[in-house]
Amino acid sequence: MAVEVLRGDDFLDANSLRFPTVVKIDVEGHEYQVLYGLARTLSRPECRLLICEIHPEHLSPHVTVERIARLSEVFGFTGHELRPRDGELQLVAFRSI
Repeated sequence: MAVEVLRGDDFLDANSLRFPTVVKIDVEGHEYQVLYGLARTLSRPECRLLICEIHPEHLSPHVTVERIARLSEVFGFTGHELRPRDGELQLVAFRSI
């Protein structure tokens, strides 16, 4: 079965959606790719909070939890916490007001 893949930024543009203030991601090992596909959206100052469920056992060999956390900083989030949660990690990244 074929599945259409669309970058998050392109989806927002194609559907004339407002930029979100909060983004929650839970994609079972594809966290880095989804974050990268939302780069423009996550870099906007309106986006104040990012919550990303990270499943370390499903990550590609070249993707680490630390690399995902650093990516949030590249997007302009000024702080982040990694919280253990039910066998996974929860990244909570925020912008200071």
